[in-house]
Amino acid sequence: MYAKAKEIEAYLQTHPKKPYVSCEYMHAMGNSLGGMDEYTALEDQYKQYQGGFIWDYIDQAIAKEDGTLAYGGDFYDRQSDYEFCGNGILFANRTATPKAYEMKYLYQPFDIQVFDDTIRIKNKHMFTSLASYDVYCILKKDGEIIQQEKVKIDVKPGKVVEFSFGWMETSQKGNYTKNVSICLKEDTIWGKVGYEIAFGQYAYEVKQHMKQHEGKIHVVIGDGNIGFYKEDVQILFSKTIGLVSLRYKEKEYVHRFMKPLFWRAMTDNDHGNKFGEHSAMWIGASMYANCQFIGFDEQQQIISYEYILPTVPSTSVFVNFQVCPDASIKVNYQYKGKQGLPEFPLIGLTLRLDKSLHFMKWYGRGPYETYSDRYKGAKIDVYQGQVEHQMTPYLMPQECGNHMDTKWMCVYDVDGDGVMFETDTSFECSVLPHSVMEIEQAMHQYELADYHYTYVNILKAQMGVGGDDSWGAPVLDKYHLSAEKDHEFSFTMRIINNCND
Repeated sequence: MYAKAKEIEAYLQTHPKKPYVSCEYMHAMGNSLGGMDEYTALEDQYKQYQGGFIWDYIDQAIAKEDGTLAYGGDFYDRQSDYEFCGNGILFANRTATPKAYEMKYLYQPFDIQVFDDTIRIKNKHMFTSLASYDVYCILKKDGEIIQQEKVKIDVKPGKVVEFSFGWMETSQKGNYTKNVSICLKEDTIWGKVGYEIAFGQYAYEVKQHMKQHEGKIHVVIGDGNIGFYKEDVQILFSKTIGLVSLRYKEKEYVHRFMKPLFWRAMTDNDHGNKFGEHSAMWIGASMYANCQFIGFDEQQQIISYEYILPTVPSTSVFVNFQVCPDASIKVNYQYKGKQGLPEFPLIGLTLRLDKSLHFMKWYGRGPYETYSDRYKGAKIDVYQGQVEHQMTPYLMPQECGNHMDTKWMCVYDVDGDGVMFETDTSFECSVLPHSVMEIEQAMHQYELADYHYTYVNILKAQMGVGGDDSWGAPVLDKYHLSAEKDHEFSFTMRIINNCND
C-alpha cells in the first residue's frame, strides 16, 4: 500500500503476469490529493495497472450538541491520532470536498481534448457508446455563453474519434473558452438528465493594442508620504511601510499595508512531512520584513521599496509601484534568490482590506480551490461569491481557497465598489476572511467563527499540496518552489465600481 507512482511504474515495467491494484493510495487527509494524475496516467500506459483505492471516502468526526465537529483528542482521550480521521474525499456531513472534483475528472469515462479547430474524444467505457449521452459544444467569452450546440457524435467503447466543429470566429478582445461537455441523456438511479459526467476545455485570449493612459493624476509629496488623487480616487504611500491607503469617495479600503508573503497555513501533509521544521524562517520573513524606501521617480511616477528579509542567508524583495494617469497601480515584484535558503510554500504579496469588501469575483479556475498539483477538475470561467465561503471547512483549518490561472479578480462591497487585480499573464490568488497566521493557529473551524477583515493574497506561485501519504511524503519535486532562484511577476490594481453587475 501507498507505493508511489514511480515505484508502481518501475514494477509494471518488469511486465508482471498479474494485474496491479493499490489496496490504498492517495491519502486524502485535509487539503490533499495533489499529484493524483501521476497514478491515473499509468492506466493508459500499462495494461496490468488497474488503479487503487483512495483512503478514504468520508471524514470521520463527531457532531456535538452545539453543531461543531470534534475529532480525536477533543474528549481528552489519550493516546490519540487527533485529526488523522479527517482523510475523506467527502466532508463528515457528506458534502463534496474540492478533492472530489479532481478525482471525478481523473476518473471520467471519456478523455476529451479540445484544440483550436478540432476535438478528440476517447471512450474509456468497455461496453457503453458515446451515443448514450448528450454532447454539447459551448463557446464562452469572458464567462458569457456566445455559442452552444448539441453535437451528434458517436464513439464506440475503447475507440478514439477526432472531428472538427464550426466554432464562431473570435476576433474581439477577450478571454475565451471552448468547452465540450458530455452529459446524461436521461435520468438514472444516481444522476438526473443533464448531469455532466465528463468535460474538456481549451482556453485562449484575443488581445488588442491597448491605448495609452490619458489624462493626469495629481501628486502630493510630503516628508513621510507620497499621495495621488484623481476625481474620486485617492492613493497614499508611506515612505516607511509602502501602500497604506486606497480610497474611493468616502470609502477607505486598506486596513493595513501591503507586504510580501511567503507562508501558508500548513496542511496536514505539510505537518506530516515536517515541512515547517526546515522552512520555518519564511514565517519570520512574512511577518518581519524590513521595508526600506528606495526612492520616487517623479517622471515615471514609480515608488520603489526594498524589503530586507530576516532569513539566513539574508535576501531581499524589490517592489515597484507605478501610479498611472487613470489612477491604476502597476505592481512589479522581484525576489532575489540566495543559495542555501530552504524552499518556501508560496511567494507573493498580501493585503488586509476592510471587512466591507466581502464579495469576490474572478476569472480563472474554480469555483473551488486549485493548486499546481490539483487543478484539472476545475474549469476556467467567471465565478463569484462571498469571501467567507472561500474558507474550505477542513476538519483542521489549513491552507485553502487558492485559485490558479487567474486573469483578474476583484473584491467589492454591497454597492459593487472595491478593488480589482489583473494581469497580462496569470497569477494565483486567495481572498479569505482570516489571515494565514489565524488559520495556522486554529485547530477547529469554530475557532475561526468571527472575522474582522478581508485578506487578499496575490501570488506568483504556490507549491502543491501533495497526497502520496500524510506521514512523510513531500510534494513532488516539480511542484516545489525554490528560494534559491529569482522570481518576478507583475499585476495591476485599481479602484472599481459596479463589479456586481
